[in-house]
Amino acid sequence: MPKEEAYQNFLKRIEYYRSRYDQLTNEPNYIVIDSLNNKVIREKEEGIPYYHLIRDILVSDWIHNLYLVRHGQTYFNLENRIGGDSELTKRGMQQAKDLAKHFKDSDIHYVFTSTKKRTLAIAEEIKKEIPNIEIFPFEEFDEINTGDHDSITYDELRLNFPDLYENRLKDKYNFTYPNGESYRTLKKRVEFGLKKALFLSGGEGNIIIIGHRGVNRIILSLFEFRNVEDVPYIYIPQDKYFQITATQYKKLIEMKKFSEYD
Repeated sequence: MPKEEAYQNFLKRIEYYRSRYDQLTNEPNYIVIDSLNNKVIREKEEGIPYYHLIRDILVSDWIHNLYLVRHGQTYFNLENRIGGDSELTKRGMQQAKDLAKHFKDSDIHYVFTSTKKRTLAIAEEIKKEIPNIEIFPFEEFDEINTGDHDSITYDELRLNFPDLYENRLKDKYNFTYPNGESYRTLKKRVEFGLKKALFLSGGEGNIIIIGHRGVNRIILSLFEFRNVEDVPYIYIPQDKYFQITATQYKKLIEMKKFSEYD
């Protein structure tokens, strides 16, 4: 619907919520939760059986199947360039088509991407195979911001900015590109993007996140509990994806191949 109509619709819904809302008074037990950020704001408990288990369930994001995908091959990949908004190569488009066919018969309702062309192109291929799927581009899933050095090659970085290049090698996790980001600052926005994705999907089971190497390293590390020093070196292929399950009783991460083209 048009933006103004959507806004008025939203205001009506908020007013409806207000009319139905029942304030807490003298209840013997309650938990007030920020469900987006998984925080307990207030609580009162008087001998509820298994209360700590209940609270754990309420503030946890249960993931039945999160398919974590990296974009396919780009022209910048071939040229070993940093960042940018490059399009997919012929090989990258074939990887996108193979991925879409792989998920064709899957019960997937949501695809979350970055705002970059290389991730959106893959989402559009998936939508051709699953027409009812919804695509949500998030800036939170954009690749690490390389600031003043965006789009240059790693060789150019090494030859023209040797001190910067050496500093990056010494501490890749904390290294910050001038006017850009580090893995440490990237983690904060990627974590928020992941929370948004899980919140919007409403626990619908199967979702796809199509990200970038740095972004996917951060997401994967959240489930693998990696040391921060390891994060910039996690292997993130372009012809495989990670299937992640994280529930109260099961935690599983599997790497699966989808393309025979590679």
